[in-house]
Amino acid sequence: MNKIITEKYLKEFQKHFPDFKSFIYPGTEFDRKERLYKLELTKLYSETVASDLENFQEDENFQIALGKKLSKLFTTPLNGMGNKPQNLVGFRYFGPLQFKDSDGAIWAKLVRELIHGKLALVERINLFVNGLQPIALKNVRNNSVAFNALSRSVTSFLLMMSDKDQHVIIKTQEFNRALKRFGQEPMSNKPLDGNEYQRIRDFLENLKNDLIEMNLAPRDMIDVQSFIWVGDGNTYKPSEIPSTTAVANQPATAQIVEPDAPTIADLEVNRIYNRIYYGPPGTGKTYQLVKLLKKDYGSADSNAVDVEQRFSFVTFHQSYGYEDFIEGLRPLLKNTGESGDIQYEIRS
Repeated sequence: MNKIITEKYLKEFQKHFPDFKSFIYPGTEFDRKERLYKLELTKLYSETVASDLENFQEDENFQIALGKKLSKLFTTPLNGMGNKPQNLVGFRYFGPLQFKDSDGAIWAKLVRELIHGKLALVERINLFVNGLQPIALKNVRNNSVAFNALSRSVTSFLLMMSDKDQHVIIKTQEFNRALKRFGQEPMSNKPLDGNEYQRIRDFLENLKNDLIEMNLAPRDMIDVQSFIWVGDGNTYKPSEIPSTTAVANQPATAQIVEPDAPTIADLEVNRIYNRIYYGPPGTGKTYQLVKLLKKDYGSADSNAVDVEQRFSFVTFHQSYGYEDFIEGLRPLLKNTGESGDIQYEIRS
């Protein structure tokens, strides 16, 4: 690994946590903002699904119930998040995991084999992603691009829940920048495969060894991921939230929010129908919007799959211009008439 690049990451990291000495002596803020809620997630996994996955039953009702528990990992409020769900996996990726009936049973079987299967990790990941794709695509409207990112986030999230010493969630943009800076190839824009995951895992293990040599003493892969996330220098913008009782009575972690953002109740009163939500990934934009849409397009007890049938989302590429959005319409000035009205024609 390139120690110069590692030092640059450390310098950026310490801009946000100036009293950080090492992960053993992280200072007053790091664990509160970046670690405790992740530990709370692993504890939630251990208490709610770990035993069922280990003592898996062939009964379909058992599997459907377990599938619902697994999906709930993404939405359960956490003390360390100010009584809000995790923000490691965005709604657009965990939303499609609200499976019904037999698909829920398949989901549970896939996770079981991913975590406890007898095959090598590379093969287990391939089987998981290939099995997840057909049932997840039903809920993302056959959007294969969305599934590519979903496969990386969800697979690595579940592996981290099961063993934080060996695995951690993949944050695609930050990890790709890190790979490039350390002279390695970024991840492909395809569904995650086992060999690529193993390559990322090897990269993280080498970085962990570098941090150990620098006497930074990472405790597990969560610390290594946090080092990349905070030290990236492009996306990390922490903000304070009110302290609440968290894991082991620790203060709450930070979450990026718009400080003056209206609540759902506020929006219900004012009924503003045209809104623009903006902000970094993972801050709840889509999540909050879906809450509003459920009120207008579904009953209070509708699940995500039912509601999705009455509204849908579309994602535009960054280079997609306004003119392309309106089907290639281009203005055409006609000077022959007295008014000089603008007309429009369709151009490819």
